[in-house]
Amino acid sequence: MNVQGSLREQEKLEWSRRAAENKPLRRIRCPRCGFYLMDVYGSDHCLVRVKCRKCKFNETIDTALFRTVRPGRRKTYGREL
Repeated sequence: MNVQGSLREQEKLEWSRRAAENKPLRRIRCPRCGFYLMDVYGSDHCLVRVKCRKCKFNETIDTALFRTVRPGRRKTYGREL
């Protein structure tokens, strides 16, 4: 790799770090067994092909559909649970 190529890669990495600073971090887990797959920043739609190392699940997933609802953070909108 030449010097200009590595500088371009460094600029892309720096831009990626700055873009991720303002977005929430979410963990994506395997829909079949719950094993950790990856971390995703933000809640945008992003199609990613994943392979679970534990159960061998191998599919394309939309990361926006795999959001986690943390206990105690559900909104009730005036209703009692």
